[in-house]
Amino acid sequence: MFAFLLGMREPRFVTGYSPTQISLALERGEVDAGMNPADTILRRNQDWVDKDLVDFHAVIEIPEGRKYPHLPFNKLPDLASFARSDTERNVVALHRAFRLVGMILVVPPGTPKDKVQILQEAMRQTFKDTNFYTEYKKMIKEDADPLTPEELQRAIHDLPRERGAMELFKKLSGPDPLPMR
Repeated sequence: MFAFLLGMREPRFVTGYSPTQISLALERGEVDAGMNPADTILRRNQDWVDKDLVDFHAVIEIPEGRKYPHLPFNKLPDLASFARSDTERNVVALHRAFRLVGMILVVPPGTPKDKVQILQEAMRQTFKDTNFYTEYKKMIKEDADPLTPEELQRAIHDLPRERGAMELFKKLSGPDPLPMR
């Protein structure tokens, strides 16, 4: 999606390598570009920011409007600003929503409302428990920033449903060459 919206000509994608290997290849000039979430860059490659070792060209704010005030990412254009049409903006919105939601808890259609409310309340209680945040940081090495059940529901409800955006999203996520713009 970044390559498509930034207008990269004939990008080649390196697959089958770990993020650490790709980061090293980027530092050595063996690959031309990479994409990682801002928090991942800060966790794995803080020196990129501290020593100005790589150039950052664009960011996708997830959720939209999320800034990192103390970092250069805050000054970068959001990926949606490169979109030329509503379809392309909707593709960015789809990507944002999928990244924002992450793994979700799903129940079958027709699940009694009281059972859904029990699950939602269990999530709320988990997120109120300070031990959850301590254990999460210990295990994952980053701060938890969970969405409430209502935020998850809203993100799913607000997913763009434009057919053209969904088809373009599939093409950009697939193995074929990038489509023409």
